[in-house]
Order: sequence, then structure tokens, then C-alpha cells
Amino acid sequence: MNSYIFLGMTYQQCRYKSHVKKIPIQQIDGQACILLNDVRDRFPDVQYFTYNNQPIPFEHDNSHVRLKPLRIKANIEIIIDCHKPMHDVKVNSEFDDDSKQQILEMRYDIKQIRENTEILKKKADAILRQTFELSEFTVPRLFIVLPEYIPNYAPAQWLHLNYRLYFLCECENDDERHLAFHDGYEIKKPREFFRKYGPHLHSMLTVVKFAISVGNFTVPYLSLIAKGMSTPAILKDRSTWNHLDTRVQWLAEILIEAEKSFNISVDNRVQHLEGAALREIESFLKKTDERCKFGNLFRSVTTDGHVRWVCIQHHEQHYSKNAIKSLHEEFRKLGGDIKEDVAIVEGKVSEKFAGMLGVLKRGLTLFSIVLKDSSIKQKHFHELLSFVSQQSTIRNLHLENITVLSHPTNMKKRLIISELDETLRNNDKLQIQYSFTKPLSEFASETIHAITKTNSRLIFQLRSREDTPSLELTGTKETGFTLTINNSDEKYDINYHKAIKNIFTLIPNITKIVLHNGIISDTIWSYFFNFLTTKQKPPK
Repeated sequence: MNSYIFLGMTYQQCRYKSHVKKIPIQQIDGQACILLNDVRDRFPDVQYFTYNNQPIPFEHDNSHVRLKPLRIKANIEIIIDCHKPMHDVKVNSEFDDDSKQQILEMRYDIKQIRENTEILKKKADAILRQTFELSEFTVPRLFIVLPEYIPNYAPAQWLHLNYRLYFLCECENDDERHLAFHDGYEIKKPREFFRKYGPHLHSMLTVVKFAISVGNFTVPYLSLIAKGMSTPAILKDRSTWNHLDTRVQWLAEILIEAEKSFNISVDNRVQHLEGAALREIESFLKKTDERCKFGNLFRSVTTDGHVRWVCIQHHEQHYSKNAIKSLHEEFRKLGGDIKEDVAIVEGKVSEKFAGMLGVLKRGLTLFSIVLKDSSIKQKHFHELLSFVSQQSTIRNLHLENITVLSHPTNMKKRLIISELDETLRNNDKLQIQYSFTKPLSEFASETIHAITKTNSRLIFQLRSREDTPSLELTGTKETGFTLTINNSDEKYDINYHKAIKNIFTLIPNITKIVLHNGIISDTIWSYFFNFLTTKQKPPK
């Protein structure tokens, strides 16, 4: 036979569509639950429950048979969604193809509307949750109370001890939980305090005991103390925390004695602290630092609307994530994009590039920067190269068909190559890939000569602007170049032949030649033969 205990003033928030109701939580055989029938009293015909679009299973026995009465576990920190059954409309075979298509399209539209509605509901939920928790959780919920010293008399004499309350940092990762950077607060009127908060302390004891047993409860290191914050005396005394488990065990025994004095039943330990009861904690504390509220903790709001009280480190960490997200959005508004750790700028963005570069300098951690088909001013180009040369995290800079705007004429390719080479010499971890096109008539010796003088980490991809005949030169000075020749059976092209001559004459380390279209003129063949016989070293 099941035993039922009604938990007065403790409720589960349940939602059907946009309506939220409080459902009383009942304890059945030691488990806090909400009953399906209690939910149906508010929302008739409800059949199942979800949280974050994931189904919440009904409680069942070891044979996987649902327990009666039907119920699910309670969790007051979330809002549980309630659902009624939905019956899909079948597409009857008597409909013609057009009608079937219209029905399918209607189904798709309804599905999209539902998905969009769910997104809006989640945003609204976060706002409602934040509004509720900001008003309810004005004091940290996680705290532990310990005797100031380990007594040498029985726990029954608990009233003769002095106690201190220590707040805990409510960081999102349970394995990073730690005591606040504070000496704690002496408790006034311990008898009244234990009468009111004894059940909550039992819950906290369970959390702390488990954390100590698996080594997850963190005592903060002094190196984590924020700059300008005085070191709490209690944190300097490491022996205090070497006996933490002993003090926690003493508190467990003291709570048992206190419950006997107040005739508090074991079942009433299942309480959740919120609202007025939580706010009254302050009246029990002897606070000598009125300007420093609640153990140097800061009230923070998570992205899903939950309120947490955290230390300065976790507070700054949380807002640094939000700041990075904001920088990503700002960068995209300026016309760029950030995919994981790669910043991409594509298109004519000369007027906005200064703003983009400013965003990149404000704390983004990047591995690569890509500029493609972009026009930027010369001063911004210099700022970019100066920025990447000083960054330890940026490993790749990829420039493809960029134009560096200057007066009276745009910056020459050979000058760009020279500045890229100098940038590589200032940062030995950086690699730059420079891709650009030039007309065959401009495959002048100055550009080719500049390529041969560059750093080994400057990768080139030089292509002719013409489709056919065409040339492509890729590679580095150190590893060698690949020359791709796409021939044409059209009449003699002087620019084409001159460009090939410049490449064969000025670049000694062509390690691979790729020929497309087998028609090769006598002139090109003579360049090729001369290169093979005079420039290349014979294989060993």
C-alpha cells in the first residue's frame, strides 16, 4: 500500500499552451511526485508531459509497469509542459494529386508554425522564469552551516555551540562548486535558525557529503581570489578544511538533535527554500560587512532565464561568453561571418573593414582569418598585418583576390607580397596563403621575382585571368611550385608564351608540371626542354 504525504506550500509549475498552474507536490513512498489526476483538475484530458521537448516518463515498478495512481517526478526548478493527444489527419486515397499536395503543404506549414511557436514559447518561458526567480531568489539558496570548532561534548548540547553560515558558489558545473570567498557569517539565534532552516540544511548536507565522498567539493585556492579582494582568514587556515568531513558529520548529528527538540518529522525534510523564507535568512546573520552582501557572490542570470549566485570568477566567465556572442553578432552585422574559430570577410567591405578589425581586436579567439574578393584601404591592410603578427592564437591568414586601395594607384601585387613576407618574419607560427589573378600580359618579371624571394611559409596561388589559354602557379619557395598549363589550339598568343618563359626562367624549383590539352607549340616545348636540361638537378 502506498503512503501519501501532502507537502503543504510546495508546488510544481505545470504549463498547458501559455497557461501556467501550480500543482501540489505529494510524496509517495519517499518520492516527491505530481499526480496525473491533480494535473487534470487544472488541465482536463492531459495525457503526457515534456521538458525541453523531451518526454518525462511516468513512474513504474521493476517490471516496467506504470505505478498507480499515475504520476511523474516533481522538480520545482523547471516548468513541466502538459500535452493532450493529437490525431493526425490521413490523406485519403480518394483525393486527387493536387489535393494531396495541398494537404501535405498545409501539414508542413502547420509544422513550421508549431516549431516557431515553440521557439517563441521558450523565449517567453526564459523571460517569465527570469522575472520569477529575480523576485524570489534575492538571497543565495546554497549554503552550509558548520560549528565554529569541533566540540568535545555530546551533540545534544548543540545550543551551546557557535555556528557560521557559508554560502556556496552556484556555478553551472556541479564539479566546480565551492565555498564562497568569505569568512562566513555568525548566526544569531541558532535555535530559531535551526527550527526554520533545518530541513533545508538536511538537503544541503546530502549534497556536500556526496561531493566530499567523490572529491568534487572544491575548497577555493588562494590564487583564485580576485585582485583587490582581501583573503578570508578561514581560507588561509588549510587545517580547517582538512577536517571538513568531520565538521559536516557533526552538523548531521546536531540536526538530528534539533529535529527531536522541535518535533520535526523526517518527511518534512523535503522542502525547497524560496520566496519570503529565503529572504529571511539575512535577519539571522551577524553581518559586519554591510556593503558586501552574501559572501562576495554576484547574482547572475543564465541564457535560459535561471538565476544563480556565483563568485567573481564564474560571474566574469559567464559574461565573457555573452560578450563573445555579442561580438560574433556585431561582426556579422558588419558583413562578415564567424564559423567556429574562423573569421570570414567576403565582398566589397572597404568602408566597414575598420569596424570588423575593431571587433576582432576586442577579445575574439581565432585560428584563421579569410579575406576573399575584398577591397580594403591600405592603412587597414597594415593594421590587419600588424594584428595577426602579434597574435599567438592566429595560425592562418588566407587572402584571395584582395585589392588594397591606395592613392593614386592601388597597391601593387609585388608590394603586397613583400609586406606579407615581412609579417611572416615577425611571427614564426603564422602561415599565409595569398591567391590572386593577373592577366597573362601582366605576368611580369617583377611579380615572379618577388615570389622567389619570399619566406617558406608564404603559400601562393597565382592564376591567369584568362580561361584559355591559362596558367596556374601554386606552392611555396621551400617546397616547390606546381605549374598547370592549359593549352589552346588557337593562333599564337605572345602574352601566353611570354608568361611561360618568365616562369621557367625565374623560378628554379618547379617540382610538378600539369598539362591540359596535349597540343604544345614548339616555342613552349623549347622553354620546357631548356628548363629540364639546365635548371633541374638530376635525381640521385
